Amino acid sequence: MRRLLSAGGLAIAACTCGLLFSGAASARQASETISVSGVVKGTSIKFTGSGSPVLEVWVDGGSSFQFTAISSAGANCDVTPTNGGGFCSFATPVTSFVLSTTFSGQTPTAVAGQVGYADTSTGTFSVLVTPASECHCTNLSVALKDFKTAEDGSEVAFVLKWRLDCSTGTTNYCAGEVESFGELQKELHKHGLHLHEPPDSPTFIRKSPVTGGFIITCNSHHGSNGCNRSEITGNEKFELLGPAKDRSDLTINWLLHLGCNDLPNRKVEKEKLSLKFDAKGNLEPNKSELGMLD
Repeated sequence: MRRLLSAGGLAIAACTCGLLFSGAASARQASETISVSGVVKGTSIKFTGSGSPVLEVWVDGGSSFQFTAISSAGANCDVTPTNGGGFCSFATPVTSFVLSTTFSGQTPTAVAGQVGYADTSTGTFSVLVTPASECHCTNLSVALKDFKTAEDGSEVAFVLKWRLDCSTGTTNYCAGEVESFGELQKELHKHGLHLHEPPDSPTFIRKSPVTGGFIITCNSHHGSNGCNRSEITGNEKFELLGPAKDRSDLTINWLLHLGCNDLPNRKVEKEKLSLKFDAKGNLEPNKSELGMLD
C-alpha cells in the first residue's frame, strides 16, 4: 500500500508495508525494529521511540481527534491535515526520538503511525496512549556514617548521607531538602569546637560561614520530565574540629529539618541527631542517635 502525505508544498510518499503491533508498539520491516510508547497529559501527547535507525516518523489522527502541532529536536515537522496527523523528518538517521504533539477533539486511547527506516524500508505501529503519571518525593531520610578520628584527636570527620525516595512517573520531578540551622555552631563554639561544613556547590548551600547552617538540595533532576528511579542518594562530608579534651563527656544535639519540596503543600519533618562522646572525647556510636536511611 502506497500513501501520499502532504504538508504544505511538501509531499512524502511512504510504503506502509510493515507489521502492526499494539501496546508499547513495535514497528518492524525485514530486520528493522522500533519500539514506540505514548503518554498523554491534557491535550498533549509525547511519543518516545527507540530501535533501528529511522529518518521519518508519522502519526495518524482519528475520526474523533486531530493533531494540531508536532515537533521533535533536530527534525523538520508539520501536521498533515488530510488525515489529521503529523510527521517528522530527520536530516540524519536517529535511533531514538521524542515527538511532542498537541491534539484537538477526544483524547485518544491508541494512535497508529508509521516509520521510514534508514535503509528505505518502512513499518507501521499502533501504540496505546497512557495517562501521564507524576513523579514526586515520598520520603527523605538522613544518617551520620563513616566516622574517622585524627591520630592527635583534633578532628572527627564523618559523612551525612541522605536518601530521597520517589514515586516514579513521566511528569513532574522528585526533590527534597535537608536544612540545618545556626544553633548547632553556636553551641559548639561554647565548648571550643567548630563544625567545618563542605564548600558551596549546586547541592550544598552554606547560610553563613560565621553562624553556620546549611541547605542540602536533593533532586532527581531539574525540570518536569519525570524520573525513573525510586531511590536517589547522596552525601556531604563534615569535620568536627577541636581537641579531644573539649569533647569529654559531651553530647552534641543536631536538629535537622527534612522536607519534600515537590508537593503542593511542602511536608517538613524534624530529625534530631546526637553525638555522644566518652570521657576521653571518643565517639560512642551505641549511645548516639546517628539516624537511619529508611
